[in-house]
Amino acid sequence: DIITLTLGKALGSSGAITISNKTIIDYLINKASTFIFSTALPSADIMWSYFLLNEKIEFLKEKKEKLTALFKSFNLKSQIVPIIIGEAQKTKKLAHIAQDNGFFVSAINPPTVPVGTSRLRISLTSDITKEEIERFLKVIGYGF
Repeated sequence: DIITLTLGKALGSSGAITISNKTIIDYLINKASTFIFSTALPSADIMWSYFLLNEKIEFLKEKKEKLTALFKSFNLKSQIVPIIIGEAQKTKKLAHIAQDNGFFVSAINPPTVPVGTSRLRISLTSDITKEEIERFLKVIGYGF
């Protein structure tokens, strides 16, 4: 088995960790060109990740449980949620309305996405509350 854990979005750090048996790790170290030709991670990032994984693991577990509960409440599969609006101008307008109401929301428009599929991109964190999500949905008039 090979387990890869990203450290960027999950821990606010950078890089990733691969966990496996010694044979596979030795193989990856010697054969994975992206590893061989990459630059070393900054020491501060390594220490931050180490600190979180060793000193704050219970805190991280609590955050994960809270986010998982939010996922269940709103039937979500990921912390990055696209709300497809369709027309680019309407999407931009809704993004501005959301921003004016205190929500940091980006409008994703062509050419990033196909014409007719413009969307708002929402990134949830474990610090957001169910009430804040409901308020956001009301602000943009989604589902109400």
